[in-house]
Amino acid sequence: MQRGDKVKKGERLASLDGRSLRAQLASLQASQQIAAGKLAQTESRLPRARNQLQRLNRLLPLNYVSQDDVDSAKAELDSFEAQRRQYQAELQQVGWQIKASEIDLLRTIIRAPFDGQVVSLDASPGETVSPISAGGGFTRTGIATIVGLDNFDAEVWLPESQLAKVAPQQRVTIKPDGLPDRQISGTVSLISSVVDEQRAAVLVIIKLAQQQPWLKHNMSIQVDFYE
Repeated sequence: MQRGDKVKKGERLASLDGRSLRAQLASLQASQQIAAGKLAQTESRLPRARNQLQRLNRLLPLNYVSQDDVDSAKAELDSFEAQRRQYQAELQQVGWQIKASEIDLLRTIIRAPFDGQVVSLDASPGETVSPISAGGGFTRTGIATIVGLDNFDAEVWLPESQLAKVAPQQRVTIKPDGLPDRQISGTVSLISSVVDEQRAAVLVIIKLAQQQPWLKHNMSIQVDFYE
């Protein structure tokens, strides 16, 4: 990814260090295999244990076996069934953990949230990225800045003394300072309900009638409001 690159929604932009997550996932998968092996072994013993208990129950009335023999066989069967329930629960638990780990690993892949263009690279390979600045020189709060290439709106800070002259859906004409021979029409789509104290102005958002290829983010503009 380089500054100026155009990207598509869902395109892979960068990867976070996922070594610890991959190691965790491998450990969970190994635990899953062990639990599955134990469950298979236990289940293979259950039919023989059931048959043995049934055989002893048939022989008990004939006094060919003792009650202790029957009780011992039943205890063995109960033990195998308890082990099976335990290993089934372990398999279910580790399965949930594996799914969560796989989701965490997928989140290490950073993808473009929308079609746009990379206007700045805010982190370099090896730097720590955090949503909250830690105040250190090696911590970044973002990886890159992407701007959309369509659906531009215009934002104007209108002095509060002029607020009475502007209304929603009012028509305007926009002229870029750097392109004085071009203009585009629009309508007022939003008038903020909050006055910025430092500017003594209100934010007005204008919906453009057309999207032009010469429009750029953060362009300086002049706006004429039609009365």
